[in-house]
Amino acid sequence: MPATYSVNIGTEYEASRLPDILSVLKNIPDNTHKLISPKDVRDAFLSTWANSPIKQTTTTAGTEYIGIDSGNPSNRDIKQKIYLGKRQFGGSDILNPTLLNNTNNDIYIFNTKPDTSTQSNTRIAILAGTNSSLYTQAPYIESISDGTKFDFEFRNPSINSGSINIYSSTGRVSINGIIFPTVAESSASASNGKVLRYYGTYPNGSLRWDNTNVSIATIGSPGSPTNIYGSTVSLNGYSLEFINNTIVPSKVGGIAVGTSFSSNSFYNGSGYQNWPISEVLRNLLFPYIPPHISVEAINTSSLNSYAEVGTTATLNLKYNLTIYPRESSEYVRDYYVISNEPSPIGTTLYPLGQPYCGLSFSTSLPGTTFSGTVSISKSRATYGTVSFGFQVSDRDGFTASSYPYGFSHSATASFTYIYPIFYGFTNSVITTNSSIFTSGVTTISKLLQPYPGVTNSVTFNSTGSGYFYFCFPTAYFNTVVSRIKDPNGFILYNGDLSSSFFTYSTGLSNANYATPTNYTVWRTVATCSYSQNGSFEFKF
Repeated sequence: MPATYSVNIGTEYEASRLPDILSVLKNIPDNTHKLISPKDVRDAFLSTWANSPIKQTTTTAGTEYIGIDSGNPSNRDIKQKIYLGKRQFGGSDILNPTLLNNTNNDIYIFNTKPDTSTQSNTRIAILAGTNSSLYTQAPYIESISDGTKFDFEFRNPSINSGSINIYSSTGRVSINGIIFPTVAESSASASNGKVLRYYGTYPNGSLRWDNTNVSIATIGSPGSPTNIYGSTVSLNGYSLEFINNTIVPSKVGGIAVGTSFSSNSFYNGSGYQNWPISEVLRNLLFPYIPPHISVEAINTSSLNSYAEVGTTATLNLKYNLTIYPRESSEYVRDYYVISNEPSPIGTTLYPLGQPYCGLSFSTSLPGTTFSGTVSISKSRATYGTVSFGFQVSDRDGFTASSYPYGFSHSATASFTYIYPIFYGFTNSVITTNSSIFTSGVTTISKLLQPYPGVTNSVTFNSTGSGYFYFCFPTAYFNTVVSRIKDPNGFILYNGDLSSSFFTYSTGLSNANYATPTNYTVWRTVATCSYSQNGSFEFKF
């Protein structure tokens, strides 16, 4: 309840403040009986004047001002909450008992918007100057609520480079407990190149103007990255980036021939920049080295890569693998040893043929070698070559359904089915097709040997007595014998049959194969014998 008091006590114009407006109205009803005295009017006037706390008033010295004044001569203070804004929202008082009983806050400000508008912010704009067209850009302070918290903002929306200044002429300014230099300290120390550096331990330290020279003993902390940015960054006068337009003349580590380190040629994942020295060293020291792989197919009988047409050969496919992984993603995942002949299950899954085995290698260090043997039986009815591929994958994501496209490296071994060379001694002169390959030469030796290669000759050991024979498949030699030497080095034939120890015939068909083939048959014109170690040589 407002305080009641009297003024001008004991004088003819004494007046009393009544407690409320109802008391005033009761004292001045309709003056039909001429009962209202001048004092009742004075009381009404004083009560009305006193109920307005903001009024023109004076100090005790008599200086006038507009302020908060109770008008009570004995106690002109108003010790109540002060509230500015609309009284209610949605029929409820804004200034509720909780706020009235809050001893921490003295003055409350709320918006005056209609209840139909958003109530999320209260903004107080501060006008200045005489250009009213700028008033819509006036700086303001604002309280904003999203229903869970308050934001308090100082804003200057002026489009003409308006600033917000926090200034203390002689004292210090503190933001979030960080103390800034005084005006005097800034005037004495702030200059081009100086930086604000924190001295002390929060909250007992402060910012001071200082030089940019780094004088601390340690930068960064263990376990956390430390970033230094610049264009460029130098150490003792030398750049930490590598820029050189010169072309690399030979492969060095993982740096290929023709590479250069020109400006802005390193792709960092999102753009291009100069080459960091660390990336140059990474490429140099950690090149990608593909696995070294090899495979060979060996006939367990002839111990070479040949078998007779029409026979079933037992083959050992010997593979060898040396790996050089830099990280787990380059470990060899799988391998297959496979034939180039069509798979019995079709060409959809294995278009290169049926795989003979497929395993995974355990993870190992660079330089580790794996090797093994796959034993298979293989036959072929006609002359020709069968290829076996050793394929490995050192890429993530390989699946059997992606075969063979999931493999990244391969090696090939060739195994050839050939018509053999027949040679040796027999006591008969055989001239007919019916006997030469049924009871004659077939009783002597077969030679499974590649046809004349770099030396363009065939050599072999043979001992015995009788007529000496040398028979070869005509079509696959595609040449004629130009010289024959015995194991002692004597030339038995040098292109002239008239003075030779040998004669020959052609067109003799070997019908022992599914596809018969013609042979050229050389034999001595007379019987002879040889019992020593040595090699005959037939040169083509």
